[in-house]
Amino acid sequence: MDQLCFEPILQHQNLVSSSVYQAVSDWNGSTLATEFLVAEIDPAFAGGKELCEHYGVDPTEGANCIIVDAIRGEFIQTAACLVPVGLRADLNGVVRKALNARRVSLAPLDRVLAETHMEYGSITPIGLPPTWTILVDASFMNKPRMIVGGGLRHSKMSFPVSVLRELSNGQIIEHLGKIFEAADSSS
Repeated sequence: MDQLCFEPILQHQNLVSSSVYQAVSDWNGSTLATEFLVAEIDPAFAGGKELCEHYGVDPTEGANCIIVDAIRGEFIQTAACLVPVGLRADLNGVVRKALNARRVSLAPLDRVLAETHMEYGSITPIGLPPTWTILVDASFMNKPRMIVGGGLRHSKMSFPVSVLRELSNGQIIEHLGKIFEAADSSS
């Protein structure tokens, strides 16, 4: 099993997207910028489940970040949903209610990549456009750190979970992530 070797992002600009590097460089929260760490990974293991299995990461410390559009009438609000590996964001229940939307769907990938300057499979809450809401599953808040994409498929970043409370566009949401059972194919 390979091990993740985390080092300060500010010393490894080549491992993160330009938007992540800028957000960490400009960070002025109570967490020091040197607490934002990055590790290089094999891009074949960029997915949450694959990363946890290959690198021995506890799934409760790993996060998946999906980008959605919440729609009410003509108004579209883009939001990131941060849920533990192995869970799915409850788009039609918790997310729809939190964003006061009639409908929630995955945001168009080409727009997400263009607006975030990140790569598919490595979207992260650090460095997103400031107008986007960031919904965070409350279960993360009892962990010291989290591991999520670094903005590029060949990296993962780690930072103290307390950072999530300091995001001006962040909201901690109970039960954002849900276990979805696979449909029974025997019937």
